[in-house]
Amino acid sequence: MSKPLAVVGVAASAGGVEVLRSFVSALPGDLPATVLVVLHISPSGPSVLPRILTRAGELPARHAVDGEPLEAGVILVAPPDHHLVAEDGHVWVTRGPREGGHRPSADTLLRSLAIGFGPRAAGVVLSGMMDDGAAGLLALRVAGGLALVQSPESSPFPGMPLAAIEVADPQIVAEPRELARYLSSWVDNLPRRGDAAVTGAVVGDGTSPESADPPPVRGGSGEPGPGPPAAPGGRAGPEPDPAVTTPWLPGRTVGDESAFPPAVQETVVAFTCPDCGGTLWLRDEFGAERFRCRVGHSHSAASLLVGKQHALESALWAAIVALEERLEVLDRMRSRAGRQRLVLTRARYESEAEATRSNAGVLRAMIDTLSQAPVEDEAHHDEERADPGAGTSARTGEAGGHPAA
Repeated sequence: MSKPLAVVGVAASAGGVEVLRSFVSALPGDLPATVLVVLHISPSGPSVLPRILTRAGELPARHAVDGEPLEAGVILVAPPDHHLVAEDGHVWVTRGPREGGHRPSADTLLRSLAIGFGPRAAGVVLSGMMDDGAAGLLALRVAGGLALVQSPESSPFPGMPLAAIEVADPQIVAEPRELARYLSSWVDNLPRRGDAAVTGAVVGDGTSPESADPPPVRGGSGEPGPGPPAAPGGRAGPEPDPAVTTPWLPGRTVGDESAFPPAVQETVVAFTCPDCGGTLWLRDEFGAERFRCRVGHSHSAASLLVGKQHALESALWAAIVALEERLEVLDRMRSRAGRQRLVLTRARYESEAEATRSNAGVLRAMIDTLSQAPVEDEAHHDEERADPGAGTSARTGEAGGHPAA
């Protein structure tokens, strides 16, 4: 087992399986880096993504196992309903709080790489809805890492690429195979300072020489891109701290949260967490605005809006249940009034029942306007289409011989 020179985080969601296949097919079999993959899929049932990716390219793929060491030339996939993070030369599989409504979360993975590996980390954001991965990619950029994003025109679902481009200002925007080729070149050009393999801390003096960072381009045209983004307040991005070796990991106690870079701004806001109902704090994390609750649920403004939409739908369904139960009670009372020949009372109950029935109909119409297709199901269907032979006998982790996490 050889230690990697770099760690690469790859994120995808809707439309992501075919895009991931295209990306890994262009990676060389001797890539001296560990590739960590997050895909939004259904939290229940087995995932056959490692088998799909192993067939697509030269690198073996398997589901990550909690605590296993980073290894060059392998693809480690986040198991369903688990976050995947890396630190201290190992990967960790956790069931911490959801971030942006997702577990696994691209932001969680990419932020851990930014904190733990700095200029020897790269992030790749591929096809998907919403904005997961944008804040994590910005953190990686601030830490001196490489940020690559699939071009929106080549993405079946361009939401995640568009958000990443807007928030993180990546060095490279191109189609998946070109991203893979650029990434391979970047890794090959990383300096070998004795044993400069990744161990979970920024290597050397925390800086990246020019030879390790080829000129930024957009869309493969060779046109120079903008320089590294400024930190909040217009200052130049901070140099990665070689002492930072313990990232903030949702759901995992490693050291303490003081290892997480301090928020530039942290204020209580007049919103509650859509996942747990707790108070939300507005934080500036690496220049990205995040709403985080006490237990660790984290949201961008866009994912908070979706979470509130789901909470509203749940509240409307609860109101419909109450209205329909009231309607049933009114029907019983109307029938009893009829048996007792209480004409006026029976008419009043009938009028109230009609109003209740109408109100329930209005709420059902409101729910119809809130409905949307879940991102997880889109990606899960992609897996099924990509590997139609996979049945209930499929087991996670089989491609690499590791037990299911």
